[in-house]
Amino acid sequence: MREPLGPMAGHISFALPVRNARRAGRMLLVEPDAAARAALSANGYLDARGLAALRIEFADRLCHRESARYVAPYEHVFRRRWQTRSGWRFPAPEPGGSADVERCYALLGFSTEELPFCAEHMGDQPAADHLGAMLYFAARCLESGGTGNGIPPLLVEFTQAHLGIWVEEFCLLLIRSGAGAYLHAVADAVFEAVERIRCLCTGSERAEVG
Repeated sequence: MREPLGPMAGHISFALPVRNARRAGRMLLVEPDAAARAALSANGYLDARGLAALRIEFADRLCHRESARYVAPYEHVFRRRWQTRSGWRFPAPEPGGSADVERCYALLGFSTEELPFCAEHMGDQPAADHLGAMLYFAARCLESGGTGNGIPPLLVEFTQAHLGIWVEEFCLLLIRSGAGAYLHAVADAVFEAVERIRCLCTGSERAEVG
């Protein structure tokens, strides 16, 4: 599926955080291909396994709920996790569990139907509060602009409500699940993208634009 570019893909001020958010979102939603693997290898994320093995690991950790190593990328599911002697467990998605996320999407006219996603995902499409989808939404918010050159209030509200500490916890669990270099790269990309968005929303000097 073609990447959604949004109405202001060339927005200069937020080009870097937009690009980072969309890249991290895609890495969570779509299984690795040869180009993604080569790009990450060039950045020091070396994994000697073949592409087929990386795809299996991706599906095992991020798509298949029945897997013992699954790490739920859905906010309302991840927040309800519990720990057992054999590791973390995640409940089934709840009807209406992503209602507030869907409300925010509707305010911007954003739809997850636009997004690329792995065929291994259960159902026709990931739920609205899939972290990858939320990163795409954050990118679209930045592209939509705010008041003058400010951050859109909707993004500030969304970040405070839905991109909190659970994102760090998700990234740590993904790394600790025994994942290889590729999923380490996914976790790093997600953490960096969310940190940039938070910094923009709080006016921190750590936020880079370009």
